[in-house]
Amino acid sequence: MQEHPEKEKMFSASMASISVMENAAVARAYAFGKMHKIVDVGGAHGHLLATVLRSYVRLRGVLFDQPQVIQEAARSGFITSPDVSTRCETVSGDFFESVPAGADAYVLKYIAHDWDDARCVQILDNCRKAMAADGRVLVVDHVVAAGNRFDWGKLLDINMMVMLGSKERTKDEFRQLFAHAGLRLKRVIKTASSLSILEAVVG
Repeated sequence: MQEHPEKEKMFSASMASISVMENAAVARAYAFGKMHKIVDVGGAHGHLLATVLRSYVRLRGVLFDQPQVIQEAARSGFITSPDVSTRCETVSGDFFESVPAGADAYVLKYIAHDWDDARCVQILDNCRKAMAADGRVLVVDHVVAAGNRFDWGKLLDINMMVMLGSKERTKDEFRQLFAHAGLRLKRVIKTASSLSILEAVVG
């Protein structure tokens, strides 16, 4: 993507487009209002973060992504909207190395399914090291249903395997993933979309 900025711009715009209903569902499903500061890890142009900040007017947020993505985010209009801009900061970097420190929650929407287990653990471990003492990691993704009944996540699983060598995960697979990063799956919260919020804490 870095070598083809026009494709990266198109990709980010398409992700924002398909996320309109999902992001509203995520903002309604979780009590972000109890927190002071959240980090949207790999948050692209900030559509999810802007949606959450708009819903919780005392909350502050950090949009974290690669430098060229953050540069485009400033032009997208999501985080520069007057009702959220004063409560949102941007930080660029590499989530395989570190993430911004001191937040109450680290939100990873459509991040875990991009990577194999080893790389996911690396990202989650960096979030655990960075978060506040009572912080948590919120993975927003499909949770693949058990058994052979139809599940959209199973079709997406095939897509991710073919394209990236990655995968969607079951609840037990997420639990194991968190454990390897020193985290404990506390609960799974279903949203009004096909996504769920997996809340993990230290321990």
